[in-house]
Amino acid sequence: MKRDKKLVGKKYSQALFELALEQEKAAIVLDELKALRKIFQEVPELRIALRDNRLSKEQKKQLFSFLQGQSSQLVENFLNVLFKANRIELLSLIVDDFEQRLLNKAHKAQGIVTTAIALAENQKENLEQGVAKKFGFTSVEFTNKVDETIIGGVIIEVNQKMIDSSVKSQLQKLEKLLINV
Repeated sequence: MKRDKKLVGKKYSQALFELALEQEKAAIVLDELKALRKIFQEVPELRIALRDNRLSKEQKKQLFSFLQGQSSQLVENFLNVLFKANRIELLSLIVDDFEQRLLNKAHKAQGIVTTAIALAENQKENLEQGVAKKFGFTSVEFTNKVDETIIGGVIIEVNQKMIDSSVKSQLQKLEKLLINV
């Protein structure tokens, strides 16, 4: 079910992305979408109310109307489509996918680097430059996640690729090898 929602979200995102590119408003649309996602995250009651079957369409429209007028016509129209199709819960997935599409178009990437201790800023920058060069991006921006259980090394996640050179994973591979001998 979650996979189906993700696929549906990607289709909505693609349609909006193509329209935004046509109108040369992709960056503006992304900013507006991020602001809306933030509202939905900060006020989960709104998301719940918009999905509540006990409320009439008119009541939902009144709740929904406060979002209108704060966005461009393109985003307002898109929100109306989501609302009418009862897909407003996909907004977060759509925003994530839209952002990824925009990054891909600019040959940029965002990712997560997991380490046992926090990276110094220069270490993070060197890693970002190295990964950008290796994968052909103009730039990569990492969020550093600290997980002491990996013992040492790094786990890099970027554009749905993972490079795991952690000590923990090396030990697990060694353990499997020894068990199979």
